[in-house]
Amino acid sequence: HAISASTARAILDRFGRAAEIIPPGVDLAAYEGMRERADTAGTVAFVGTLDVHKGLDVLLEAVAGAAGSWRLLIVGDGPRRSTYEAMSRHLDLGHRVRVAGVITPERLPDTLRAVDVLALPSRREALGMAAVEALAAGTPVVVTDLPGPAAIPDETCGSVVPVDDAAALATALERWLDRAGDPDVAAAARIRAKRFDSERLAAIALDSLRRVATGPPE
Repeated sequence: HAISASTARAILDRFGRAAEIIPPGVDLAAYEGMRERADTAGTVAFVGTLDVHKGLDVLLEAVAGAAGSWRLLIVGDGPRRSTYEAMSRHLDLGHRVRVAGVITPERLPDTLRAVDVLALPSRREALGMAAVEALAAGTPVVVTDLPGPAAIPDETCGSVVPVDDAAALATALERWLDRAGDPDVAAAARIRAKRFDSERLAAIALDSLRRVATGPPE
């Protein structure tokens, strides 16, 4: 089993074996409920490890270069936290950036329902579960053009931008911020998230394992 098409290709290249693509699932029921938007001019969220491959530096550059006055909520921790905090100060982002640190899984649905768009500016990513979870919460996403993340949204609920392109990232984020609170976007995001329903994917994985265990018919 592979979590994305890119992982399946890596398995095939290295081991010469085809893999069935079954991504990690999300408990859609945990993300149901009314969206409660933050009382800001617009809020973008980043959820992930604060390290180089996640591309948070590109997102900070996007905030600094954006025409709007939207804010960035950073959820997570990691080895480059102090570096990114220093970068935020250097770019004079001040109150526009807030580092919330690590939050419990139980708080994540409420957090994602309260923001207007999620950014996944990764340089390397097998899939990008934060984007899947955001869609389940009814929040549109902007992801980088990597095989895993790019397959998560469609044009009704997200955008795909080049890796390391702060200007393109800012433009895409502002497009979705302009539609903040749009019920059609929230509905489209949740429909897209159904592809990652944990109950459905668990059944698919179990069926696959049973086929392997029983072997081909005699």
